[in-house]
Amino acid sequence: MDEGFVSTKSKFKIKLTSDQAHQMPFWRYHANEKQPDVAVWSSGLHRYITDEQAAQVLRDIVEIKKGTEDEDLAKEFFDTFCTITKIDAKSLSEPTGTLCR
Repeated sequence: MDEGFVSTKSKFKIKLTSDQAHQMPFWRYHANEKQPDVAVWSSGLHRYITDEQAAQVLRDIVEIKKGTEDEDLAKEFFDTFCTITKIDAKSLSEPTGTLCR
C-alpha cells in the first residue's frame, strides 16, 4: 500500500457482500455539519472522511469479516492503517454519524 492510497493492485482489497455492505450505512460514520440530525448532502460537493472515520469503518469491517477467509486481511488492513495514521486502535471512539444520534 502506498501510504494514503489503496489501488486495484493493493494487497488491501476487501470485497463486501451485499449483506455485509448493508451492515455499514455511510450515515453511521458521517453527519452533515449544518444539519447533523438529517442524512442529506445538501450540496453536490465531494465528501472526504477523516482518518478516525476511516479507522471506524475498517474496525467494523474486521467485525463483519470474522469467521470468513478475509478475517486476517481485514485485521491486517485495520492495524496497518492505524499504524500509518498514528491512531490508537484500543481508544478509537464509536461512530457519531447521523444514524448514531
